[in-house]
Amino acid sequence: MVRKRFSPEKIIGMLREAEFALAQGVTVGQECRQLSLSEQTYYQWRKKYGCLKISQAKRLKDTGTSYWDVPVVSIIGDFI
Repeated sequence: MVRKRFSPEKIIGMLREAEFALAQGVTVGQECRQLSLSEQTYYQWRKKYGCLKISQAKRLKDTGTSYWDVPVVSIIGDFI
């Protein structure tokens, strides 16, 4: 079975869509089926990309570093 690869921008968009649906009362399982994801993948993505904006994901992709390599001060600075 071929594995799908999603860009960080696409992942963040899917998480935002799921967040909106969950606020309307849809369960995680239903939304994961809608997005063609497993619940494990949803929770892993939420843990890794949940607090990022698309612009932050693009910046991380351009620099080639992971989210965890960026100092916390620079991440917090984006929110201020």
